[in-house]
Amino acid sequence: MPLNLQQNKVPLDRKVSRIDYRVFQHAHIQGIPEAIETKQPHQRLIWLVAIIATNIACGIHLYFLLSSFVNEPNETKMTYEPKAALLPPTIIVCQPATRFLDPESVSNISAEYYYALELGVGLIHMAQLDRLQYSLNISKVEEYHQQILSENNGSAAVAYHNFHHKHMRKCEDTFIHCYTELFDKADCCKIFKQVFTLYGMCYAARN
Repeated sequence: MPLNLQQNKVPLDRKVSRIDYRVFQHAHIQGIPEAIETKQPHQRLIWLVAIIATNIACGIHLYFLLSSFVNEPNETKMTYEPKAALLPPTIIVCQPATRFLDPESVSNISAEYYYALELGVGLIHMAQLDRLQYSLNISKVEEYHQQILSENNGSAAVAYHNFHHKHMRKCEDTFIHCYTELFDKADCCKIFKQVFTLYGMCYAARN
């Protein structure tokens, strides 16, 4: 009965050695199986040199890693510097634009003119005005719109700002009482300042 002895065959130049080279044939370290199985002495030498050099390089790399860890261990450092105390958020007092207008000041201003202002800054659109055609003169709104643009070099935003600045309620007419957190009465107009928004003139707390 023939036996398959191919896997146990050892090269002639290694038979005189006491080392059982078959142990290394299935090694998982790159280069060792190649160095064992090659039949050319110079190729075996090249593989052995490569294995030795690689292991030396890995050892040197590991040494520097350990040295850096010992000398400069991994840690998180936080540096900070004191800043000024955080200010509370600004308080803004706003209402729909018409509520901050002085009724006496705008008594002679038509609804068509005011809608023309809002149309110019994009707060309303013609489709919305069409729903008000029974209470508004739509053609008059368009006429005022063109008039506003021609008088303000094409900028309806300037006209909208100037209108609210001229006809808005005064600070003392807007606020009745203001108190601090300790319930001390304070002057409201010293606490709030005017700011302009698309809602008209609003009030924001001073810093």
